[in-house]
Amino acid sequence: MEIKPVEAIEEAMRVNATFPYTDPSREWKEKGGKVVGYNCIFIPEELIHAAGMLPFRITGDNKELGLDNANVYLYTSTCSYIRSCFELALGGGFDFLDGYLSASACEGVQRLGEVWSAYLKVPMLMTLDVPRKINQRCKEFYRDDLATMKTKLEEQYGVKITDEKLWASIKLYDETRALFHELYEMRKAENPPIYGSEVMELLNAAVRMPREEYNPLLRRAIQGLKVSGRQLTGKTRVMVSSSVLNNAEFLRGVERLGALVVTDDVCTGARYFWEPASENMADDPLQVLANRALGTGFPCPRTNPPVHRTERILKMAEDWRVNGLIALTMRNCAPYVLDLPMWKSKLEEKGISVLDLDIEYGGTVTGPARIRIEAFVEMLSMQAVW
Repeated sequence: MEIKPVEAIEEAMRVNATFPYTDPSREWKEKGGKVVGYNCIFIPEELIHAAGMLPFRITGDNKELGLDNANVYLYTSTCSYIRSCFELALGGGFDFLDGYLSASACEGVQRLGEVWSAYLKVPMLMTLDVPRKINQRCKEFYRDDLATMKTKLEEQYGVKITDEKLWASIKLYDETRALFHELYEMRKAENPPIYGSEVMELLNAAVRMPREEYNPLLRRAIQGLKVSGRQLTGKTRVMVSSSVLNNAEFLRGVERLGALVVTDDVCTGARYFWEPASENMADDPLQVLANRALGTGFPCPRTNPPVHRTERILKMAEDWRVNGLIALTMRNCAPYVLDLPMWKSKLEEKGISVLDLDIEYGGTVTGPARIRIEAFVEMLSMQAVW
Protein backbone atom coordinates (compact mmCIF):
# COMPACT_ATOMS: atom_id res chain seq x y z
CA MET A 1 0.00 0.00 0.00
CA GLU A 2 1.36 3.43 -0.97
CA ILE A 3 2.36 5.65 1.95
CA LYS A 4 0.86 9.15 1.87
CA PRO A 5 3.41 12.00 1.55
CA VAL A 6 3.79 14.49 4.36
CA GLU A 7 2.09 17.86 3.95
CA ALA A 8 5.17 19.84 2.86
CA ILE A 9 5.93 17.35 0.07
CA GLU A 10 2.35 17.66 -1.14
CA GLU A 11 2.81 21.43 -1.20
CA ALA A 12 5.91 21.05 -3.40
CA MET A 13 3.94 18.78 -5.72
CA ARG A 14 1.22 21.41 -6.05
CA VAL A 15 3.84 24.00 -7.02
CA ASN A 16 5.24 21.69 -9.70
CA ALA A 17 1.78 20.93 -11.03
CA THR A 18 1.50 24.61 -12.10
CA PHE A 19 4.82 24.63 -14.00
CA PRO A 20 5.99 26.51 -16.05
CA TYR A 21 4.27 29.62 -14.68
CA THR A 22 4.13 28.32 -11.13
CA ASP A 23 1.79 29.86 -8.58
CA PRO A 24 4.65 31.24 -6.43
CA SER A 25 6.29 32.94 -9.41
CA ARG A 26 2.91 34.33 -10.49
CA GLU A 27 2.40 35.79 -7.02
CA TRP A 28 5.92 37.25 -7.18
CA LYS A 29 5.13 38.97 -10.47
CA GLU A 30 1.78 40.26 -9.23
CA LYS A 31 3.62 42.00 -6.39
CA GLY A 32 5.82 43.80 -8.94
CA GLY A 33 8.85 41.50 -8.75
CA LYS A 34 10.99 40.47 -11.69
CA VAL A 35 11.83 36.89 -12.62
CA VAL A 36 15.07 35.95 -14.41
CA GLY A 37 15.40 32.54 -15.98
CA TYR A 38 18.57 30.47 -16.12
CA ASN A 39 19.25 27.07 -17.61
CA CYS A 40 22.28 25.62 -15.85
CA ILE A 41 23.71 25.19 -12.35
CA PHE A 42 26.77 27.09 -13.54
CA ILE A 43 24.61 30.24 -13.31
CA PRO A 44 24.77 31.24 -9.60
CA GLU A 45 21.24 31.82 -8.35
CA GLU A 46 22.72 34.06 -5.66
CA LEU A 47 23.65 36.68 -8.24
CA ILE A 48 20.05 36.99 -9.45
CA HIS A 49 18.69 36.89 -5.91
CA ALA A 50 21.06 39.61 -4.72
CA ALA A 51 19.67 41.82 -7.48
CA GLY A 52 16.25 41.54 -5.81
CA MET A 53 14.82 39.20 -8.45
CA LEU A 54 13.53 35.64 -8.49
CA PRO A 55 15.84 33.05 -10.09
CA PHE A 56 13.78 30.53 -12.08
CA ARG A 57 15.34 27.46 -13.64
CA ILE A 58 14.29 26.84 -17.24
CA THR A 59 13.65 23.14 -17.88
CA GLY A 60 11.45 21.01 -20.03
CA ASP A 61 8.06 19.92 -18.74
CA ASN A 62 7.40 17.34 -16.02
CA LYS A 63 6.49 14.92 -18.82
CA GLU A 64 7.58 14.04 -22.36
CA LEU A 65 6.47 16.58 -24.94
CA GLY A 66 5.88 16.51 -28.67
CA LEU A 67 8.72 18.55 -30.18
CA ASP A 68 7.40 19.43 -33.63
CA ASN A 69 7.70 23.19 -33.13
CA ALA A 70 11.16 23.08 -31.56
CA ASN A 71 12.41 20.79 -34.34
CA VAL A 72 11.84 23.63 -36.81
CA TYR A 73 14.50 25.71 -35.03
CA LEU A 74 16.82 23.08 -33.55
CA TYR A 75 18.49 20.08 -35.18
CA THR A 76 17.05 16.76 -34.09
CA SER A 77 20.63 15.89 -33.11
CA THR A 78 20.16 18.42 -30.30
CA CYS A 79 19.20 16.57 -27.12
CA SER A 80 15.52 16.28 -26.24
CA TYR A 81 16.05 18.29 -23.04
CA ILE A 82 17.05 21.42 -24.96
CA ARG A 83 14.29 20.93 -27.52
CA SER A 84 11.75 20.43 -24.71
CA CYS A 85 12.80 23.73 -23.14
CA PHE A 86 12.37 25.55 -26.45
CA GLU A 87 9.08 23.81 -27.20
CA LEU A 88 7.67 25.26 -23.97
CA ALA A 89 9.20 28.66 -24.72
CA LEU A 90 7.73 28.79 -28.23
CA GLY A 91 4.31 28.08 -26.76
CA GLY A 92 4.62 31.06 -24.42
CA GLY A 93 5.40 28.98 -21.35
CA PHE A 94 8.23 31.28 -20.28
CA ASP A 95 6.77 34.60 -21.39
CA PHE A 96 6.50 35.64 -17.74
CA LEU A 97 10.31 35.87 -17.49
CA ASP A 98 11.96 39.30 -17.49
CA GLY A 99 15.27 37.98 -18.77
CA TYR A 100 17.30 34.89 -19.52
CA LEU A 101 20.86 33.98 -18.52
CA SER A 102 22.64 31.17 -20.31
CA ALA A 103 25.92 29.32 -19.93
CA SER A 104 28.29 27.55 -22.28
CA ALA A 105 27.72 24.25 -20.51
CA CYS A 106 27.41 22.30 -23.77
CA GLU A 107 26.67 22.90 -27.44
CA GLY A 108 22.97 22.28 -26.91
CA VAL A 109 22.65 24.89 -24.17
CA GLN A 110 24.60 27.39 -26.28
CA ARG A 111 22.33 26.74 -29.26
CA LEU A 112 19.25 27.24 -27.07
CA GLY A 113 20.59 30.66 -26.12
CA GLU A 114 21.11 31.55 -29.78
CA VAL A 115 17.61 30.64 -30.97
CA TRP A 116 16.08 32.15 -27.84
CA SER A 117 17.79 35.47 -28.57
CA ALA A 118 16.67 35.42 -32.20
CA TYR A 119 13.04 34.32 -31.91
CA LEU A 120 11.65 35.03 -28.43
CA LYS A 121 10.62 38.30 -26.80
CA VAL A 122 12.16 37.51 -23.39
CA PRO A 123 15.57 39.23 -23.56
CA MET A 124 18.72 37.14 -23.58
CA LEU A 125 21.05 38.97 -21.19
CA MET A 126 24.31 37.10 -21.75
CA THR A 127 25.93 33.67 -21.99
CA LEU A 128 28.38 32.86 -19.23
CA ASP A 129 31.61 31.35 -20.55
CA VAL A 130 32.25 28.37 -18.26
CA PRO A 131 35.73 26.77 -18.17
CA ARG A 132 35.98 23.01 -18.45
CA LYS A 133 39.00 22.58 -16.18
CA ILE A 134 39.12 22.66 -12.39
CA ASN A 135 42.11 24.79 -11.44
CA GLN A 136 42.80 28.17 -9.89
CA ARG A 137 43.36 29.99 -13.17
CA CYS A 138 39.98 28.85 -14.47
CA LYS A 139 38.27 29.89 -11.24
CA GLU A 140 39.73 33.40 -11.59
CA PHE A 141 38.59 33.55 -15.22
CA TYR A 142 35.12 32.42 -14.20
CA ARG A 143 35.01 35.02 -11.43
CA ASP A 144 35.70 37.78 -13.96
CA ASP A 145 32.86 36.52 -16.16
CA LEU A 146 30.55 36.58 -13.15
CA ALA A 147 31.54 40.22 -12.63
CA THR A 148 30.42 40.93 -16.20
CA MET A 149 27.12 39.18 -15.51
CA LYS A 150 26.68 41.24 -12.34
CA THR A 151 27.18 44.44 -14.37
CA LYS A 152 24.69 43.25 -17.01
CA LEU A 153 22.03 42.69 -14.35
CA GLU A 154 22.68 46.06 -12.75
CA GLU A 155 22.49 47.90 -16.06
CA GLN A 156 19.46 46.01 -17.39
CA TYR A 157 17.31 46.47 -14.29
CA GLY A 158 18.72 49.60 -12.65
CA VAL A 159 19.77 47.82 -9.46
CA LYS A 160 22.92 47.70 -7.34
CA ILE A 161 24.30 44.31 -6.31
CA THR A 162 26.44 45.02 -3.25
CA ASP A 163 28.80 42.59 -1.55
CA GLU A 164 26.52 42.66 1.49
CA LYS A 165 23.56 41.52 -0.62
CA LEU A 166 25.65 38.79 -2.23
CA TRP A 167 26.83 37.47 1.14
CA ALA A 168 23.23 37.41 2.38
CA SER A 169 22.14 35.48 -0.73
CA ILE A 170 25.02 33.03 -0.35
CA LYS A 171 23.96 32.38 3.26
CA LEU A 172 20.34 31.81 2.20
CA TYR A 173 21.23 29.35 -0.57
CA ASP A 174 23.76 27.56 1.61
CA GLU A 175 20.91 26.99 4.05
CA THR A 176 19.07 25.15 1.26
CA ARG A 177 22.15 23.05 0.54
CA ALA A 178 22.54 22.11 4.20
CA LEU A 179 18.88 21.08 4.40
CA PHE A 180 19.18 18.89 1.31
CA HIS A 181 22.26 17.23 2.77
CA GLU A 182 20.21 16.48 5.89
CA LEU A 183 17.45 15.02 3.74
CA TYR A 184 19.86 12.86 1.75
CA GLU A 185 21.45 11.59 4.99
CA MET A 186 18.02 10.30 6.00
CA ARG A 187 17.98 8.21 2.82
CA LYS A 188 20.97 6.19 4.05
CA ALA A 189 18.68 4.35 6.47
CA GLU A 190 17.86 0.70 5.81
CA ASN A 191 14.23 1.76 5.51
CA PRO A 192 14.34 5.41 4.43
CA PRO A 193 11.37 7.67 5.18
CA ILE A 194 11.09 9.24 1.72
CA TYR A 195 10.78 8.04 -1.87
CA GLY A 196 13.25 9.23 -4.48
CA SER A 197 10.31 10.55 -6.51
CA GLU A 198 9.30 12.75 -3.56
CA VAL A 199 12.84 14.08 -3.29
CA MET A 200 12.63 14.98 -6.99
CA GLU A 201 9.42 16.91 -6.32
CA LEU A 202 11.20 18.87 -3.58
CA LEU A 203 14.18 19.56 -5.84
CA ASN A 204 11.96 20.76 -8.67
CA ALA A 205 10.05 23.13 -6.38
CA ALA A 206 13.32 24.62 -5.10
CA VAL A 207 14.03 26.33 -8.42
CA ARG A 208 10.44 27.37 -9.12
CA MET A 209 9.62 29.55 -6.09
CA PRO A 210 11.21 32.24 -3.89
CA ARG A 211 13.93 30.82 -1.67
CA GLU A 212 12.62 32.66 1.40
CA GLU A 213 9.43 30.61 1.06
CA TYR A 214 11.13 27.41 -0.01
CA ASN A 215 13.59 26.92 2.87
CA PRO A 216 10.80 26.79 5.50
CA LEU A 217 8.91 24.33 3.27
CA LEU A 218 11.94 22.04 3.01
CA ARG A 219 12.55 22.31 6.75
CA ARG A 220 8.92 21.34 7.41
CA ALA A 221 9.29 18.37 5.07
CA ILE A 222 12.34 17.12 6.97
CA GLN A 223 10.72 17.60 10.36
CA GLY A 224 7.54 15.93 9.13
CA LEU A 225 9.50 12.91 7.94
CA LYS A 226 11.28 12.63 11.28
CA VAL A 227 8.03 12.32 13.19
CA SER A 228 6.07 10.41 10.54
CA GLY A 229 7.35 6.98 11.43
CA ARG A 230 7.64 6.20 7.71
CA GLN A 231 9.83 3.18 6.91
CA LEU A 232 9.89 2.34 3.23
CA THR A 233 10.83 -1.09 1.98
CA GLY A 234 11.93 -2.38 -1.39
CA LYS A 235 13.59 -5.26 -3.15
CA THR A 236 16.86 -3.41 -3.67
CA ARG A 237 18.62 -0.03 -3.32
CA VAL A 238 19.44 1.86 -6.50
CA MET A 239 21.11 5.09 -7.50
CA VAL A 240 20.01 7.04 -10.59
CA SER A 241 22.47 8.92 -12.79
CA SER A 242 21.57 11.33 -15.58
CA SER A 243 22.50 14.66 -17.07
CA VAL A 244 19.10 16.30 -16.35
CA LEU A 245 16.02 14.70 -14.78
CA ASN A 246 12.87 16.56 -13.72
CA ASN A 247 10.26 13.88 -14.29
CA ALA A 248 9.38 12.48 -10.87
CA GLU A 249 7.02 10.06 -12.60
CA PHE A 250 10.02 8.17 -13.99
CA LEU A 251 11.31 7.57 -10.47
CA ARG A 252 7.82 6.54 -9.35
CA GLY A 253 7.86 3.97 -12.14
CA VAL A 254 11.15 2.54 -10.88
CA GLU A 255 9.79 2.46 -7.34
CA ARG A 256 6.61 0.67 -8.45
CA LEU A 257 8.85 -2.11 -9.72
CA GLY A 258 10.18 -2.61 -6.20
CA ALA A 259 13.36 -0.53 -6.06
CA LEU A 260 14.25 2.06 -3.45
CA VAL A 261 15.81 5.07 -5.18
CA VAL A 262 18.09 6.24 -2.36
CA THR A 263 20.42 8.73 -4.07
CA ASP A 264 21.41 10.19 -7.42
CA ASP A 265 24.02 11.72 -9.68
CA VAL A 266 21.83 14.22 -11.51
CA CYS A 267 22.30 17.86 -12.54
CA THR A 268 18.87 18.66 -11.09
CA GLY A 269 19.54 16.45 -8.06
CA ALA A 270 22.60 16.01 -5.87
CA ARG A 271 24.90 17.97 -8.19
CA TYR A 272 22.62 21.00 -7.79
CA PHE A 273 23.27 21.43 -4.07
CA TRP A 274 26.22 19.25 -3.14
CA GLU A 275 29.03 21.72 -2.50
CA PRO A 276 28.22 24.65 -0.18
CA ALA A 277 29.63 28.02 -1.16
CA SER A 278 30.75 28.71 2.41
CA GLU A 279 33.47 26.05 2.12
CA ASN A 280 35.09 27.97 -0.74
CA MET A 281 36.47 30.77 1.41
CA ALA A 282 37.54 34.04 -0.17
CA ASP A 283 37.15 37.73 0.67
CA ASP A 284 35.34 38.33 -2.61
CA PRO A 285 31.81 36.84 -2.84
CA LEU A 286 32.11 36.48 -6.62
CA GLN A 287 35.25 34.40 -6.12
CA VAL A 288 33.38 32.27 -3.57
CA LEU A 289 30.70 31.56 -6.18
CA ALA A 290 33.32 30.80 -8.82
CA ASN A 291 35.17 28.46 -6.48
CA ARG A 292 31.97 26.60 -5.72
CA ALA A 293 30.94 26.24 -9.37
CA LEU A 294 34.34 24.84 -10.33
CA GLY A 295 34.86 22.89 -7.12
CA THR A 296 35.56 19.20 -6.71
CA GLY A 297 32.51 18.41 -4.55
CA PHE A 298 30.40 16.87 -7.31
CA PRO A 299 31.65 18.00 -10.74
CA CYS A 300 29.61 18.09 -13.94
CA PRO A 301 30.45 15.46 -16.62
CA ARG A 302 31.91 18.26 -18.77
CA THR A 303 34.71 19.14 -16.32
CA ASN A 304 38.31 17.96 -16.23
CA PRO A 305 40.03 16.12 -14.69
CA PRO A 306 37.31 13.44 -14.52
CA VAL A 307 38.85 11.71 -11.49
CA HIS A 308 36.99 13.97 -9.02
CA ARG A 309 33.64 13.02 -10.46
CA THR A 310 34.47 9.31 -10.55
CA GLU A 311 35.56 9.42 -6.91
CA ARG A 312 32.35 11.16 -5.87
CA ILE A 313 30.09 8.63 -7.62
CA LEU A 314 31.99 5.71 -6.09
CA LYS A 315 31.86 7.29 -2.63
CA MET A 316 28.14 7.99 -2.93
CA ALA A 317 27.42 4.43 -4.06
CA GLU A 318 29.34 3.15 -1.04
CA ASP A 319 27.86 5.56 1.53
CA TRP A 320 24.26 4.96 0.40
CA ARG A 321 24.93 1.19 0.04
CA VAL A 322 23.42 0.91 -3.43
CA ASN A 323 23.10 -2.46 -5.12
CA GLY A 324 22.92 -1.02 -8.62
CA LEU A 325 22.84 2.16 -10.66
CA ILE A 326 20.47 3.15 -13.46
CA ALA A 327 22.30 5.41 -15.92
CA LEU A 328 19.84 7.38 -18.06
CA THR A 329 21.64 8.17 -21.28
CA MET A 330 19.79 10.91 -23.13
CA ARG A 331 20.42 10.70 -26.85
CA ASN A 332 22.98 13.23 -28.11
CA CYS A 333 24.03 14.36 -24.62
CA ALA A 334 27.71 14.26 -25.52
CA PRO A 335 29.21 15.25 -22.12
CA TYR A 336 27.34 12.49 -20.29
CA VAL A 337 27.76 9.82 -22.99
CA LEU A 338 31.53 10.37 -23.09
CA ASP A 339 31.83 10.52 -19.31
CA LEU A 340 29.83 7.39 -18.48
CA PRO A 341 32.47 4.75 -19.37
CA MET A 342 35.03 6.43 -17.06
CA TRP A 343 33.14 5.56 -13.88
CA LYS A 344 30.87 2.72 -15.02
CA SER A 345 33.74 0.24 -15.12
CA LYS A 346 34.91 1.37 -11.66
CA LEU A 347 31.48 0.62 -10.19
CA GLU A 348 31.32 -2.77 -11.86
CA GLU A 349 34.76 -3.61 -10.47
CA LYS A 350 33.20 -3.14 -7.01
CA GLY A 351 30.36 -5.50 -7.91
CA ILE A 352 27.79 -2.74 -8.44
CA SER A 353 25.79 -3.43 -11.59
CA VAL A 354 25.00 -0.55 -13.98
CA LEU A 355 21.98 -0.46 -16.29
CA ASP A 356 22.74 1.86 -19.20
CA LEU A 357 19.29 2.96 -20.33
CA ASP A 358 18.77 5.07 -23.45
CA ILE A 359 15.77 7.33 -22.83
CA GLU A 360 14.49 10.71 -23.96
CA TYR A 361 13.94 13.63 -21.59
CA GLY A 362 10.59 13.32 -19.83
CA GLY A 363 10.24 9.64 -20.65
CA THR A 364 8.49 7.24 -18.28
CA VAL A 365 8.90 3.61 -17.28
CA THR A 366 6.92 2.02 -20.08
CA GLY A 367 7.52 -0.44 -22.93
CA PRO A 368 11.09 -1.71 -23.37
CA ALA A 369 12.35 0.59 -20.58
CA ARG A 370 10.00 -1.04 -18.10
CA ILE A 371 11.03 -4.54 -19.15
CA ARG A 372 14.74 -3.75 -18.75
CA ILE A 373 14.34 -1.96 -15.41
CA GLU A 374 12.11 -4.72 -14.01
CA ALA A 375 14.67 -7.36 -14.99
CA PHE A 376 17.46 -5.22 -13.49
CA VAL A 377 15.62 -4.82 -10.18
CA GLU A 378 14.89 -8.55 -9.99
CA MET A 379 18.54 -9.36 -10.69
CA LEU A 380 19.74 -6.97 -7.99
CA SER A 381 17.28 -8.36 -5.45
CA MET A 382 19.12 -11.69 -5.67
CA GLN A 383 22.51 -10.10 -5.06
CA ALA A 384 24.17 -8.73 -1.93
CA VAL A 385 26.88 -6.10 -2.36
CA TRP A 386 27.33 -4.45 1.03
